[in-house]
Amino acid sequence: MLYLRNSQFFLTASLSVLKKKCPAIMDIQLAFDESDKVKPTVINLLRGKSITGHLYARRISMSEVPDDEEEAAKWLQDLYVRKDKAQASFHETGDFFKTSGIKPVEGIVFPKRKSSLINWLAWMMITLLPIAYLLIEMLLSGKIFQVLIGCAIIFTCKFFFLF
Repeated sequence: MLYLRNSQFFLTASLSVLKKKCPAIMDIQLAFDESDKVKPTVINLLRGKSITGHLYARRISMSEVPDDEEEAAKWLQDLYVRKDKAQASFHETGDFFKTSGIKPVEGIVFPKRKSSLINWLAWMMITLLPIAYLLIEMLLSGKIFQVLIGCAIIFTCKFFFLF
């Protein structure tokens, strides 16, 4: 409930400026299947495990948002109720629309692209090669303190990616 109150305050406080500067608000709903073997955690993402997310995005024109503070707060509360229904519907049926009362839209599945792989490889080369060079230089320096730091970095990385 605290989150809703803060959201209402920020929306109503910034509404006059938002209406002048922004043509629309994006309403985004993200959900993950609870039955998936891989849980959606940052560590699983860093380990490269495949995670499937379901996203529902809707563009809301600023003309749909009421100007009055009380009406805008009520509108935002109704938006959160709608989002809660969509989330509950997803967790019950695996679909945002079946029991939520929201008009269904056709889903989009994005294919894997070679450009994403090339982009990822390029950034790995740009970031990991200098780090690997410095780590190897640290280990071969002959200075005990630098060797210990290098070993600690390797051990930490190995430990982090094993669990």
